[in-house]
Amino acid sequence: MRRSALEAELASVLGGAPQARWLVDALAADVGSNAELAPSVVDEARRRAGAVAAGWPLQYAIGTWGFRTLELEVTNAVLIPRPETEQVVGAALSAWRAEPRPRCCILDLCTGSGAMGLSAWAELSAEGGEVSLTLSDLSAAALEVARANARRCGAPPDTQFALGDLYEPLPADLLGRVDLLLANPPYVAHEEVATLDLEVLAEPRMALVAEDGQTGVPGAALCEAVLSGAAPWLAPGAVLALECAPPQVDRLVELAEALGTVTEVVDLAGRRRGLVVRCR
Repeated sequence: MRRSALEAELASVLGGAPQARWLVDALAADVGSNAELAPSVVDEARRRAGAVAAGWPLQYAIGTWGFRTLELEVTNAVLIPRPETEQVVGAALSAWRAEPRPRCCILDLCTGSGAMGLSAWAELSAEGGEVSLTLSDLSAAALEVARANARRCGAPPDTQFALGDLYEPLPADLLGRVDLLLANPPYVAHEEVATLDLEVLAEPRMALVAEDGQTGVPGAALCEAVLSGAAPWLAPGAVLALECAPPQVDRLVELAEALGTVTEVVDLAGRRRGLVVRCR
């Protein structure tokens, strides 16, 4: 079967020609549109397309997805990189660039695929200066994906990987040295799970769902913990960026104001999606 014919077939299943092209690229990127595909490639493409039609995320079927300047490996061990998270990273980098320093020590908590930390490292490294990076996650499977993406993106060999809960596994030599702290912790409330789309439900629950915060804000417990535990790790003048759900912002701003000056991040749909703190 020719590649062009397979893409035309899959376009109707996947909802468009670009999606079909991306999926076939994942299996036969070096094959031209008029070339014949091996039967095994055709069968696998049809299998993956069928899974997507049944609710499996296209990103997992493809195996990679773009995030800012990077193309990252994604598996069902990690959240799918999203535009909202790209905006949080962009806001964090803008805050850093407003008062840059020659060195930047980046910490990415709840790193998943490594998207936030690796993209910040890649962009700041391209601008010059010395940039170090630590990626941390509670999931060993997620941290393996982050390791693979670090290799994929050419991250330096001294990149650190910490397995554990938030700040608990971090090396002591990071205390008071973190210049840019990025976090996209779980923030979906338990009562919201039943309302999620099938594609979202395919993502790891431990990366999505969190307990309510100390004052009862649904799903805010881990976001609160990121803010309440940050101070010992931050260098003077550090930038902290946190993604969260819109109903959580007011409470989180209250906590973040203890660290410094807070700016809210509004996503492309006009929703309050996170906050950036310029720390004292």
